[in-house]
Amino acid sequence: MGLFRLQAHYTCGMIFQRGRDILIEGEALASCEITAYLGDDVVTINAEPGCFAVILPPRKADRGLTLVVAANEILDDMAQIDAPQVGMAHEIVLTDIYIGEIWFAGGQSNMQWHLRDTDEYRQNPVVKENSDLRFYTVGRNAVASADMLDPGYEWAFTRDHGWVGCCEESALYFSAVAYHFAHTLYDALQVPIGIVNCNVGGSCISSWLPLDDIEECIPFTWDEYRKEIESVDLTAARADFHRHFDEISKTYDISRNVSGTADELPTISYREPGPYRFKLPGVLYTGMLRRISTFPARGMLWYQGESDGNNEGGLHYYAGLEALVGNMKRRQNNPDFAFNFVQLPPYAEPGMIYWAVVCNNMRKFSLRHPDYAMVTTGDVGCAMDIHPPLKRPIGERLAYAAMHRSYDMNREYTGPIAESAQRLGDEVQVSFIHGAGLHQRSASMGRFELVYEDCAVVEAAAEIRDGAVYLALPEGGTPKLVRYEFVANAQIGLFNGYGYPASLFELAVR
Repeated sequence: MGLFRLQAHYTCGMIFQRGRDILIEGEALASCEITAYLGDDVVTINAEPGCFAVILPPRKADRGLTLVVAANEILDDMAQIDAPQVGMAHEIVLTDIYIGEIWFAGGQSNMQWHLRDTDEYRQNPVVKENSDLRFYTVGRNAVASADMLDPGYEWAFTRDHGWVGCCEESALYFSAVAYHFAHTLYDALQVPIGIVNCNVGGSCISSWLPLDDIEECIPFTWDEYRKEIESVDLTAARADFHRHFDEISKTYDISRNVSGTADELPTISYREPGPYRFKLPGVLYTGMLRRISTFPARGMLWYQGESDGNNEGGLHYYAGLEALVGNMKRRQNNPDFAFNFVQLPPYAEPGMIYWAVVCNNMRKFSLRHPDYAMVTTGDVGCAMDIHPPLKRPIGERLAYAAMHRSYDMNREYTGPIAESAQRLGDEVQVSFIHGAGLHQRSASMGRFELVYEDCAVVEAAAEIRDGAVYLALPEGGTPKLVRYEFVANAQIGLFNGYGYPASLFELAVR
């Protein structure tokens, strides 16, 4: 009879973050002494029934290690232990352990987007294999465990997949952005790279936050959540949920429901009101991110915001980012936890009235937190498709951002980001960071607008001088705001000398 089990992400072939404490987490069935061995490092703790953690000292990058976790009973009467539970053990031996750099890859469908579905792969269907790249996909679930589902539907709980090296079988259904990020970063660092793939298409940022944070920072989302929960007929909702999955079971082999593989079932796409709706605030944090969020990593890659761009939640996106990163830093117990994120690319959908608001909130967040990195994408969007088919440039820019912010490499990774606008005589000067070599690359620089106190909006002629943009003022008062391509389908014509597009913006004029 076993005495303990490890969390799901402790498997053969796994990777630990170099330079950080090696954290071993699991659940003890009974009071016992648990010892972890990794190389020459040995640590023993006394564990009571429930969750435990063994902390081994940090290590440098390495490969081919063996992790042994063993337990010795300290109860006199083993009859106190309940009947044997699945997965419990006296000793667990994990081989082929790596030490290197770990990054979370979070967000919605553009981060989830499989490598096989990109233009890059279709045009050149080759996977660059590398066993030093370790991929792990967290099961996409709106509930925290299978036992939260009704009897007979446990199969709907999608299992995790990994750790696996980068090969054709593992990469085709992995995040294309994370795949290109990992390869680019590996080429620069030459150490093992681990990616924890934790994303769900169509998700809102509030789904990835603890409920306590949501109520405080995103009141719109919280109010909508409470209204939905109070109004829904839970009995009818559960019955509809069952009908939904009964239909799925006729088409798929439900025994092979593994996330990040060809066998993953579309169960997370359940959208109707009720207890399993994946867009509810907090559910993806509870069901997915929370259980992996304490696993030490260098930082997070974030590509999300599309679902917040078509409702008032976009107004609170800045607060959502603050809550997301703040919670991850607490869970990681690391104030230096890195956060690199993707500004949404242009999208020609009239209904996305808050798209530009989300993008501008991202810009303001990047200015408020210069240690985080926002990559601009105004040149890689696809006007009629919310899923741009090019993912390699985004993955590469995220990797360059990591090199610059986390690994002390001087590498540009983003385009001009407007930080201030001030009136100078009969002009408004707009200043930028990341603006070296500022220039107009296309026929049009893009639309600049001046907004006045009476809400009048006037298009402004723009000129680039001395690394800044100068807008000519018509006769009259001082505008209160200046905007640049402040629409969902932004036509960015302003670039820096590295070839990266500017961010759209809305700025107060000083």
